[in-house]
Amino acid sequence: MSRLTNRAQALLGSMVLVLTCASIAVAQGERVFTANQIGGNVTAFDTDKVNAGGDAVDFRVPDNVSAPIPAYAPLAAPTEVALNPMLQYGYTTEQLSGSVAVFDVLSNDNIVGALSFGGQIATRIQLSIPLPFGMAVTPDGRLGFVGNGERIVSPPVTARADEVGNLVGPAIISATSDLVSILDLERNVEIGTIDIAAFLGGPAGPVDVATSPDGSLLYIACATSQSVVIVDVATLTFLANVALPLGVDQLPIQIAVAPDNTFVYVAAFDFTAAATGAVVVFDVPTLTPSPVVLLGGAAAINPVDVFLTPDSALLYVNDAGNDDIQVVSVATQSAFAVILEAVTVASVTRGTTNEAGTLGFVADFTGSVGNSFNVANSFMSRQFPCDAGPIGIAVKAVALLSAAGAANVQRAREGREDRNKGLCFVATASYGNTGEVASLRAFRDLYLMPTKFGRSFVDLYYESSPGLASVISGRDEVRASIRGGLTPVVWAASLVMGAGNGLTAAVAGLLALALGAGVGRRLLASGRRAS
Repeated sequence: MSRLTNRAQALLGSMVLVLTCASIAVAQGERVFTANQIGGNVTAFDTDKVNAGGDAVDFRVPDNVSAPIPAYAPLAAPTEVALNPMLQYGYTTEQLSGSVAVFDVLSNDNIVGALSFGGQIATRIQLSIPLPFGMAVTPDGRLGFVGNGERIVSPPVTARADEVGNLVGPAIISATSDLVSILDLERNVEIGTIDIAAFLGGPAGPVDVATSPDGSLLYIACATSQSVVIVDVATLTFLANVALPLGVDQLPIQIAVAPDNTFVYVAAFDFTAAATGAVVVFDVPTLTPSPVVLLGGAAAINPVDVFLTPDSALLYVNDAGNDDIQVVSVATQSAFAVILEAVTVASVTRGTTNEAGTLGFVADFTGSVGNSFNVANSFMSRQFPCDAGPIGIAVKAVALLSAAGAANVQRAREGREDRNKGLCFVATASYGNTGEVASLRAFRDLYLMPTKFGRSFVDLYYESSPGLASVISGRDEVRASIRGGLTPVVWAASLVMGAGNGLTAAVAGLLALALGAGVGRRLLASGRRAS
């Protein structure tokens, strides 16, 4: 057996050690982001710190203390936070600069010994719309859509000058008032707009946007037309306009789509002194709207947001009229409980639930704090610090953010594979394009790429493996030997990825570590004997 083959076995035998060590280091829990409109930044924190009762803030975007020079200016009235399920990016709409700030969701992964620069802004996307409001990202992470708040300017954004210098208030009207921006999130540029007024034949006010779970449909909450416009994402053609049964001053400003795409909910806010809003729901098959029954009577309700649990069982209504959260049964379309009373949701705040559906999160604008509550019993869980005026909030499992973030790197790796003129890497050369190779790639993306140590190993692997693969792919006996060495690696990867919690993952990783050490020694020993 050649020395080159010995190198291949040694490299692959050591993969178990590296991969499992890196996997154990990955953080558990969720990361929560709040867009702080008055503070001019985004704060990020992990739920494990919240549950421990300590200072939850991990980093701020931008962070002029720990960020490298040049320091970044504050964000211009950040309003909503959206997370990319396929890229390591978060987004916040900036109302006063007509832009979307793109930031790294893993700026600080809290790995011991790792150099961290919190608050990294990747870039800013300048938009054709002047007052970006709500934002949605397609499930494949490729496209983003941004709603336009120019017709309905929510507090505390003040009046500003129009095109000829006259001060105008909330009812600004311009050629861009009814446009929705379309973003290419792989290149971080605006690639076009959707003219909602052209479809409706009149003013629309497309404030908030949401996509269907499969990414095929775009739902647009239009305040001025008091309707929801539905657009086909693939063709960007209009499919329907759902007129909502609302009073003259009840303006749709926030929208939520059930995770199973059965219902769409709309929060209609009343900006007048009467402050009487409503929540409307329509089922997707028939597009038939009806009011949601809330507690306390219509005169007491002024919803600013709606959000659903991942199982589509419960709807939460963020009620600024009573400074509380109403809990609605999706089965009955009626509220049955009130939680988080005296939460001062005086502005358009956002709510969300975590991946497991065990906690709900809501921003307290006036109190400059966030609140988490237990979905099962609707009890307050924790209160955590934010900066001034939190108005948007989003949450995602850290492990999923890590896995998603690797997709950006994966595309670069695939480009490098193309430049290697078709040479397969070691695993592909040994197995071919099989499920084993897919498992190893998934393990790389989920457990290696989020860590500095793992990224260094992947770089070493990609530098070393093309030459090894060229030998392996042409020799059946060597391929069989390498497959035998890779078998425990594949098993270890599957075991760790299948672990349901941090403790189980750690145990699985230690078992795989022990096995990998033995396999590595046997491979090295057999290589020495063969040479």
